[in-house]
Amino acid sequence: MKQQLSRRHFLYLSAATATTGLLAACTTVAPQGGQSEAGGSADAAPVELRLAEGSWIGPEGIAFWTDTIIPAFEEANPGIKVTFESAESPDYEDKLYTQAVAGDAPDVFFIWWSAGLMEEGQLLALGDYFDDEYMADYYEGNIVGQVYEDKLYGIPKYVSSVAMAYNKDLLDAAGMSYPDESWTWENYLEAYRATTQIDDGQFGTYIVENYPYHWVWEN
Repeated sequence: MKQQLSRRHFLYLSAATATTGLLAACTTVAPQGGQSEAGGSADAAPVELRLAEGSWIGPEGIAFWTDTIIPAFEEANPGIKVTFESAESPDYEDKLYTQAVAGDAPDVFFIWWSAGLMEEGQLLALGDYFDDEYMADYYEGNIVGQVYEDKLYGIPKYVSSVAMAYNKDLLDAAGMSYPDESWTWENYLEAYRATTQIDDGQFGTYIVENYPYHWVWEN
């Protein structure tokens, strides 16, 4: 199944452009017209960059990188060659840390655990390469985790939301108010206890996803 190049994918491609553009600026490029400084004919050496993401994106996700995003980037940036790297999900973190310690990390890569790499100086600060107009597309809450000592080291690729739905009938029957912004975990626990009737098989809460970090962050 083909995937469309959505605005979010385009923004991520733009992010890769800004990052790799910085790296390209650090390399020596031959003068235009194929002439070297000595007067001879020479072609500019291509800039070779490495992009990495784990296998959790699946075959279609990998193909989207290799068949859509990277070709579009290379077409828009002649002279830059991007190689995609991946690893099985359980091995991706160890592989990336090993590469970073050895000074051989990919130029652009996806990570969940950026704090340690920021603290260890393994990441490039990006704040000077994204203007306010570009950054306005991101929610502040999605950016704060990529900032260390007031410097930006990454931007989101995946953004998802966790929502809570509630049953008005159960809350009404228990004489409980509806959730609002003033609620704390104590209010949640109180509502849970008030709406739970174990003998009748009625439980006051039901969690449909098992990713624990949302609940940790809420504390």
